[in-house]
Amino acid sequence: MTTPLSSSGSDFPCKGYLSDLGTPAGVSTATFAPGSAQKLSITGGAAHNGGSCQLSLSYDGGKTFKVIKSIEGGCVNPAGGEHSFDFTVPADAKAGDAVFAWTWFNNTGNREMYMNCAAVTISGSGTNDLSSNPDMFVANVGKDCSTPANTDLKFPNPGADVQSGSSAKLAPPEGDKCAAASGPPPAAAPPAAAPPATDESGATPPPPADEGDAAVPPPAVAPPTGVPDKAAPPATGSGSSYTVKAGDICTTIAAQNGVTVEQLLKNNPTMYVSAFSPFFFY
Repeated sequence: MTTPLSSSGSDFPCKGYLSDLGTPAGVSTATFAPGSAQKLSITGGAAHNGGSCQLSLSYDGGKTFKVIKSIEGGCVNPAGGEHSFDFTVPADAKAGDAVFAWTWFNNTGNREMYMNCAAVTISGSGTNDLSSNPDMFVANVGKDCSTPANTDLKFPNPGADVQSGSSAKLAPPEGDKCAAASGPPPAAAPPAAAPPATDESGATPPPPADEGDAAVPPPAVAPPTGVPDKAAPPATGSGSSYTVKAGDICTTIAAQNGVTVEQLLKNNPTMYVSAFSPFFFY
């Protein structure tokens, strides 16, 4: 297939031909021995000045593709014509039916993704389904991820087998979802701790007592020295006030202000006597 995938992603993957699997049109076209050296050849006239590509295998009918080789830069012959790629089948690759894929991100031209697929058979008795390999990179097909123009793509997660081609410049993809497009997704962050509960006043209540422990009452708070409570004043009196000075006693305060000690205490029922406390006369 010499044309790119739809930019909407409607024919991803394999241009929709995965429906041929299990039918005469989707029979295996090649058998790969684990650990064997293989060659892939492509041909076409629009080389788009090279680019980067990946070779991948799928064991689940094309639902997921796992990278076995990445080629960064110079992926296709800039002059066009036939171009071949050497690759090695993983030595412990799982035996059985698989889908082999070649994907290409062009250097110049529209931001596109090309993909060719083939049904293949992996021989031997291997059991590795390549689940630990990185996912095939996906961009330019309806996802919020694109490749940079006029440069060769630097894959975010190229895998263990990476070939550096002839490239004057490599650049990573662009977009918020590019990390997810190169899978596997990062581990989820632990959930944030819930904020502590508060009572109606906005204060954080004390933690509950451990089961079996007796509840401990909060400590009593002594009134601050020299700062009186703001009690509502009695309705009668002279309407004046006096601030206590060091050495003052109730009898001298009453005498200096023309009241009896009984009147002084009656008009200040909630006050405690300390230096610099105001007394009120009403």
